[in-house]
Amino acid sequence: MAISLVHKSKGKIVTDNWIYFGSSYLDILNLEKKYNKKQKILITERINTNSLKQRKIFTEWLEKQRIFFDDSIFWWMNGLSSRNNFSSNFFLYICQLCAIKDYLSDNPNKNLTIVSENYFLIDFLIHNLKNDYEVFIPNNFTINLFLEKITMYTLGIKNYAEVIFFFLSNYYFAKKTRPKFNDKPKGDIFLFHDLISKSEFNDNIVQSRYFGSYPKWLKKNNKDVRTLPWFYKNLKNKNELYIHFRKNNSFIPEDWLSLKDYLRSLLNSFKSSMTLNENIIYPNINIKSLTKIQKLLALQNKSAIYFRYFPAFKRWAKNITSLIFFDNYQNQSFEHPIRFEMKNSSIKGKSIGYYHSLHSKSYLPYLSVPGEWKSKSKPDYVVCPNILCKKTLLDQGIPENKIKIISDLQRESFNNINFKKEYNKKLLIILSLFMESNYELLTKIYRINDYLTNDLGLKIKIRSHPYIKTRDILNNLKWQKLPKSWEWSSQDLEGDLRENYCVVTMHSAVVTDVVIHNNILVVLKSELNIGENYLDTLENKFSILNSTLDYNLKKKLEEIFVTKIDNYKNQFSQIKDEIDLNIDKDYKFNF
Repeated sequence: MAISLVHKSKGKIVTDNWIYFGSSYLDILNLEKKYNKKQKILITERINTNSLKQRKIFTEWLEKQRIFFDDSIFWWMNGLSSRNNFSSNFFLYICQLCAIKDYLSDNPNKNLTIVSENYFLIDFLIHNLKNDYEVFIPNNFTINLFLEKITMYTLGIKNYAEVIFFFLSNYYFAKKTRPKFNDKPKGDIFLFHDLISKSEFNDNIVQSRYFGSYPKWLKKNNKDVRTLPWFYKNLKNKNELYIHFRKNNSFIPEDWLSLKDYLRSLLNSFKSSMTLNENIIYPNINIKSLTKIQKLLALQNKSAIYFRYFPAFKRWAKNITSLIFFDNYQNQSFEHPIRFEMKNSSIKGKSIGYYHSLHSKSYLPYLSVPGEWKSKSKPDYVVCPNILCKKTLLDQGIPENKIKIISDLQRESFNNINFKKEYNKKLLIILSLFMESNYELLTKIYRINDYLTNDLGLKIKIRSHPYIKTRDILNNLKWQKLPKSWEWSSQDLEGDLRENYCVVTMHSAVVTDVVIHNNILVVLKSELNIGENYLDTLENKFSILNSTLDYNLKKKLEEIFVTKIDNYKNQFSQIKDEIDLNIDKDYKFNF
């Protein structure tokens, strides 16, 4: 067998069959168009099978990294420590390589072209295939690999420039709105680390994205409540935003920082990006090429923004005697600084991580090993809204004594959800935060659009993620506008779920909301990635929740709207009962 390795834009498919190695669905669309007479080999199921085999191996390899770096904050602020396989493709590439090797083993007599999204991945393939197969390397490979390195360094420099601009912008508005006397908080404090975006800032009122009315309830009960806001993107109208924060006694890091602190944050971020030992062996796979690209990619993360929390918190919290700290729990770098500093200080209190929605069992940040729960980076408790969530966390290795069930803070604003859902011919497509998933989802639905709109008579509405610009989606798909029969949603999530009967999505935590609003749910299986189904923990009990491959989508929607209406209604009613929405606005939490 001969294997030709080519770059997506600088090579040519020379065999009858080809496999794409990468993470971009747009690449796949372009390659399909360019090589429409060549056969694309799908390795989707092989990728998923290998992801189950590799998750334990990958976690144990990361644990060796953590131990090597002595459980340091620099390790925990490195993006790879989070195991976030939705924001990093490190684990995906391992699974794709294993899938390719399985395919080659099962098809020993077929020549094959592997099309890769970059030269680092070609290098990765070379080191793992050259001993077993005849491998043809692209022309000028070494030069192109070097040029790709230079590009990555350039993007890293650009990222640090963006962080510096973020620092300057925040410092300016903080100083502009700062009162003459900036008192340090005293006594017992509740601190919420909360995400702020444009969607949470309307009419100068900032809503808590994760914690609902709980902060307001605490204030009404005479508790001293503070918010540490963080931004998903560099927002406009920052002046009004900071004025609002001042009115609500927010913890604003810029009030407590010096120039030296900003410089140290940048330096610590760089140090953190290099915290990866290339010499720690990964079983049966040569991953040195992946570790090299990971270090270069780490230069593009914005951990410096969160490193600035360390000195700011130390000064801000100097007079605090007791602190209850609430944060989202996804094992992400932004969660670690306050927890670390709390445990390094004399402050009494607890850190609480809120697990607000079910995630796929293939989503790795929650996958734990016992040793890491002794780390200062971990919360004292992980709280979740129901028994199903608790079971999911236990299955991921989180110790039972660390888990508490509380109210569903994020969904407490929902009105009566026990209404009778009327059957209608309305289909809602809910997009995710992950752009590649959006491209794949919209493309595959569009391919059966004539059947959906003409044969089934469906009306189709698209709900974009609040952090995604719809114009960016259309531009990248090279669509001037939505198809004639489609429209963008202009209402809130609850309104969309009440109005529409069936929902199709991919890589979205909104699936819980879909089911509890009595909607029929279809999750489309990703061709490239894993973990697209956030309700896959219930697949063994309800096979109807299995992700749907695109070639089965037409049939499944026909069943939902025509041939098996009652069956789907009955099963999703049972699934809703299994999820068990738990809302208690008395907030009887005891930490």
